[in-house]
Formats: sequence, structure tokens, C-alpha cells
Amino acid sequence: MRKPLIESAWEGFTDIVQMLLESDCNVNEVDRFGRTALYVACLLGKTEVVNVLLKNNADHSLCDENGQSPLLVASREGYNRIVKALLQKRADINQCDVKGNSTLLVHVASLRSNLSTVQTLSNNKANINQCDEEGRTPLFIASDKGRTKTVQIIVNSGADLNATDHRKCTLLYAACRQGFIDIVKLLNEHRATITQCNTWNSSPLFAACRQDFLDIVNYLVVNGSNIFCFRLFWDHSTISSLQKRTY
Repeated sequence: MRKPLIESAWEGFTDIVQMLLESDCNVNEVDRFGRTALYVACLLGKTEVVNVLLKNNADHSLCDENGQSPLLVASREGYNRIVKALLQKRADINQCDVKGNSTLLVHVASLRSNLSTVQTLSNNKANINQCDEEGRTPLFIASDKGRTKTVQIIVNSGADLNATDHRKCTLLYAACRQGFIDIVKLLNEHRATITQCNTWNSSPLFAACRQDFLDIVNYLVVNGSNIFCFRLFWDHSTISSLQKRTY
């Protein structure tokens, strides 16, 4: 499992990495987990080591046993300088792992809210509408996690505002169920659908009512949401309560 080049990259010993490469060490050798020295350096943020490896023609397309590329892990960890270095070497920005997650893992960058990485990936024409195994786009994840600035960046990049996951939940529904009023307003201002129901016939308004997010309820009603778009098993007392609170 232990390889001198990979161990040196892991520790960030740039001079030793350079020496090993000058001694004809295989720059693309892998350990038992399928990890190259470049992968390890990208994972741990060893920028100088990454630059040395790339200069010596390290293959940035080689993935670990889970199908994760150096660009994916660097994006996930928010190492923006490394991300830029890999992209300059034309690393595949839309390469997917074994679960179908895009390197734009704005799927990952969205979760960690690393704005510089999100912006870099967006600027380099990453597929911002790529879905994960649950049908969620980067914008959906950012909306569901309350990453307002990330949502703004992805919206400005031309993302599909009416994308849904496998349960037909919209971006607005995701923001409403979590109580993120700023994202609800942002999406609505960019004309995201406000009334579409999911697989269970639940609307964004229903999601906000269920969690008692009154500010979102008021906003949705004022902006044209249908107050009678509820799941069928909810009784009229729920609707009456909503009417009293919003008028």
C-alpha cells in the first residue's frame, strides 16, 4: 500500500517528490485504493506538490476506487488554486464518479458553500444542470442547504430554475420546507415556478405551512400561490387557519 511517491505527496514533501520523479519513478503509480500521488495531493491541498506532478505529466483523469477524480476531490475540499491548476491542464470538469455525481460537485461545493470554487467551476462551463443519483441539480442542493450566495452564482450562470428531483420537488419547494426565505425570494424573482406540486401533491406553500414558516407563507400567498393546493388528506381547518394568518 505504501508507495514512496504517494507517501511523499501525502506529507507535502515537494523536494522529495521532485527527486523521485527525476529518478524515473512512475508519476502515475497507484496504491491499493486506486489513488495516485496527484489524487492524494489534491485531496490534502498540497498545491506545490500538485504543480510539480502536473509539470511531470501526471494523469489528472485517473480516479480512485470510487471513481473520484483529482478535480472532484479538490473541488469538494475547496482548494481553488488546485482546481484552477487542473483546469488549466484541461481536466474533465464534468467527469462523474461511480454514483453519477459530477465533478462540478457544486454538488459538493454547494454543500460546503465554497464560493470561489463554485465560481471557478461555473466560469469554466461546468454542467450546472447535471443531476446526482437522487435527481438533484447543484442549484437544488444549494437551495435545500440554504446556500444563498451559491444559489445566486448558479442562477446567474443560467441554471434551470424549474428542475425537480426524482420526487418532483422543485427548487422552491426545497427552500420552503427548510425555511430559507431569502432563497425563496431570489428564486421567485427569477421566475422559478411557485405552484408546482410534488409526487405527493404537496406545493411549496404546503411545505411552508407544515413547518409554520409564516414569513414564507405570507410571501407565497402575496405572490400568487394557490392556497387550496394542499394534499387531499388535510382538512379544512388547516386552510381556515392559513386564511386567518395571511389576510
